[in-house]
Amino acid sequence: MQHIDPLSQLIESLAPTTEVFARVTAHAPWGVSEPRQDVCAFTYVLDGPCFLRVDDHLQQQLTPGQLLLLPRGAAHSVASGPDAECQDVDALFGGKSRAEVEQMVLGGDGEQSHILCGYIRFMPLHRHLPNLLTDSLPEVLILDAPATCRLGQLLQWIYAENADYRAGQSLMLEKMLQMLLLEIIRTLDTLPLNPGVLNAVNDRHLAPAMQAIIKDLCRPWHLDQLAGIAALSRSAFTSRFKKLTGLSCQAFIRHWRCQQAAQLLKLSDQPVASIGLKCGFQSSDVFIRNFRSFCGMTPNQFRYAANT
Repeated sequence: MQHIDPLSQLIESLAPTTEVFARVTAHAPWGVSEPRQDVCAFTYVLDGPCFLRVDDHLQQQLTPGQLLLLPRGAAHSVASGPDAECQDVDALFGGKSRAEVEQMVLGGDGEQSHILCGYIRFMPLHRHLPNLLTDSLPEVLILDAPATCRLGQLLQWIYAENADYRAGQSLMLEKMLQMLLLEIIRTLDTLPLNPGVLNAVNDRHLAPAMQAIIKDLCRPWHLDQLAGIAALSRSAFTSRFKKLTGLSCQAFIRHWRCQQAAQLLKLSDQPVASIGLKCGFQSSDVFIRNFRSFCGMTPNQFRYAANT
């Protein structure tokens, strides 16, 4: 029987897609500012100077081969230097295609920089629910990703695939983005994370319990059963789960069920009642009540919003 990996299931359920994955050329002095957005924003420095400012409180020099990741789309600017004047991203690039952006040369006549930049957007559900992935991550991540390492190679591979349409591109990009997110997460072993699911999927006690929940979503799980799978007492299990994830175990189960239901609502035409039962809710009323509590709308309202 195939092993169900909680982290793989989480990444797959997020259904990541790229937007505006472009290579930008600039000559000092140059600067681009972006407001807070409902996306995961990234900047990968290929060469030349690049200086980061985030919400006017973090300032840092980025060096070639470094990846800036803003998991929750924090307001920020990147520029040739700390005092360079910045232009709004929409004023610079609004309404332009990727090809048009890449034909532009920003700034003046000073030292040249090349950066790859863009956004990773997750399934629309996560505009309403807390994001089980990004809520675990810091507001700002700066990772070393030289062109010779797997992370750097993946970024350039995704850029190349995104830049030139070929048959099978959608599937290729979907799988490469999943690989990119997994590779990023694997580099975070030494970094402190916020309470969240990423802490649990790497925990030797909680990971087996999460695997069991994911494998048998419809089972009416009791804390004693999950504590036994985790090889902990009930009190130790509930305390550890809350400490590492920031959620009670039962809240996580409801959240995960709602997340899986949202995928089916978006991607299928199955009746709402059938989806609720398939995702472990005992009745349509229980499903609708839980889904509205987590998502702020009924399943039918979500289905309409997700497909328009």
